[in-house]
Amino acid sequence: MNHFSGSAFLTYGIYCHILPYMVAVKTTLYIPDELISSAQDYTGIQEKTRLVQEGLRALIREKSAERMALLGGSDPKAEGPIRKKISK
Repeated sequence: MNHFSGSAFLTYGIYCHILPYMVAVKTTLYIPDELISSAQDYTGIQEKTRLVQEGLRALIREKSAERMALLGGSDPKAEGPIRKKISK
């Protein structure tokens, strides 16, 4: 029995935008089958590449929101947005 039995190995392309070309880099990841299965059940996404991409996007959104919250109005020169008045 090897160390990786019962686990998924994913090889997928990471795309880095270099104008005007796209460069693909392959990476091998060790992801436990239980984690993949659980993520597929919660999201309904069955394709593993898309599942990993969506998970990374969600993580980036979450961490970006945390950074914004930590700023918490720390720019004293910041102005609020211009709001249009709605006539009734």
